[in-house]
Amino acid sequence: MDFPHVNLPVDLIGWTEVTEEVLNIYKQACRLKACIFALCVEGSITVSINLMETEVRQHDFVTLLPGSIIQFNEQKEKVRLAFIGFSAHCVTGVNLIQSALTSFPTILEYPVITLDETIASYIREYFALLARVSTGPYPPGTRMAQQILQSFLQKVDTLYNIQPRK
Repeated sequence: MDFPHVNLPVDLIGWTEVTEEVLNIYKQACRLKACIFALCVEGSITVSINLMETEVRQHDFVTLLPGSIIQFNEQKEKVRLAFIGFSAHCVTGVNLIQSALTSFPTILEYPVITLDETIASYIREYFALLARVSTGPYPPGTRMAQQILQSFLQKVDTLYNIQPRK
């Protein structure tokens, strides 16, 4: 199957108020060129990730690597996500496998993990900081965005090694 490809217009973007109105853009399945990390802040949604349907609930953390196929299926209640994303241009300068060495196969198989409330709050605050930085007067350049991606992947590697999988 050939899916539409989705990329981001800038090297790094963060957003803390992603609602169902925005998610409706992804009603049709698409293949990501970008790398996206999302945290469900409120509610729940049903999505397909790599053609596997899953429910994403509050405090669930989602890792979508380039090449992932995503589709928004439905929401049962109000939903709000926070996310950071890195463009294909940014991702080409980072060795994703090396940065998340011990959990890379797990991330591919289980892109959604459930975090405890404390860790979820840390990630939410980090995403909010990156949202402010990425939309502020001095957004990070490609090199800085790559360093942020690489260091965040190393932390994601740790998360996937200690958190239960869905």
